[in-house]
Amino acid sequence: MFVKKFTHLALSAALVAGFAVSAIADEAPVQPGPVLQENVPGSFLVFPKFDIRGESSTQLRIVNNGYHDVDVLLNYVCPGVKHVNDFCASLNTEVSFTPHQTRVIDVADQHPPCNQGYVVAIALGRYNKPASYNYLTGSYHVYNGRRHEAENAIAIQSVRAKGDTLGSDNKLYFGNDYTSLSSNLYTDFRAVSFGGEGEADEGSRLTLLTLDVLAGQQNPAALAFIDFWNSAEVPFSTSVEFICWTERQLDTIDANFLEDNLGTTYGSMKIVPYANCPIPGGCPPMNFYTASMLGAIEEYGDGTSGGRTLFHDTTPKSAVFMPR
Repeated sequence: MFVKKFTHLALSAALVAGFAVSAIADEAPVQPGPVLQENVPGSFLVFPKFDIRGESSTQLRIVNNGYHDVDVLLNYVCPGVKHVNDFCASLNTEVSFTPHQTRVIDVADQHPPCNQGYVVAIALGRYNKPASYNYLTGSYHVYNGRRHEAENAIAIQSVRAKGDTLGSDNKLYFGNDYTSLSSNLYTDFRAVSFGGEGEADEGSRLTLLTLDVLAGQQNPAALAFIDFWNSAEVPFSTSVEFICWTERQLDTIDANFLEDNLGTTYGSMKIVPYANCPIPGGCPPMNFYTASMLGAIEEYGDGTSGGRTLFHDTTPKSAVFMPR
């Protein structure tokens, strides 16, 4: 049975935003542990995107690979817009699983407060609190006309004993309750080209999200530097900012992602999260904050579409997630 809990909009501005940044920046563990292994069952799943705009639809598949019943909290997180609205609206639902059960969840049927964003699935235990239960796997499927994008969810394992209650004060710690996140992301890409008459557009869309999030509250902007190279190793660089989640066609991030400007059809990139203020305390009222990021990339062409999650390094980074 699905139990829905809608979030309420917070109208306070600077005070709440300052608290939000402080909660994210100051509460993370000092010494993060091992980095996530996304293709191993976990206690915390990340579905990097959902899209229910227009004719698009998204389905989530979640599997309980364990031998016990388990409840799972689904937290739908929406993006904010810098200088417009830094509030990341969210919606919670709870889903019950029997052993080895697969459930298919149509996102539109859950009525999230936005048409695009990301979803996390959190195993619950005693007293309906997050718990260590490393038996969850999943995938997401985005349909749009003839295009079908599918990819595994990113699974994050708990480092605690099975059944242990996780988190405190409604905060979940990556590096303490769960494995750490990584520091840098990597991927190859297909440069953007616009087809002429009778030809299809081709290119890539980049999805980025941060788990340093106060779901259903105001959040600071996350900043990432992107170093990229064409297939002849010619270097370029750019940056991107977003609040909670973003999906961008590559040429809207930087014109050098256009095939004509890049000089080759394919290339590679490294995504490095960076402090939103280079000097702690030097950008009041903004607090020092370097986001932990995850993401995916979609390549599209003539009626085709294919997605994949981003590679990551093994340098651990802590983060704090506050579900709604």
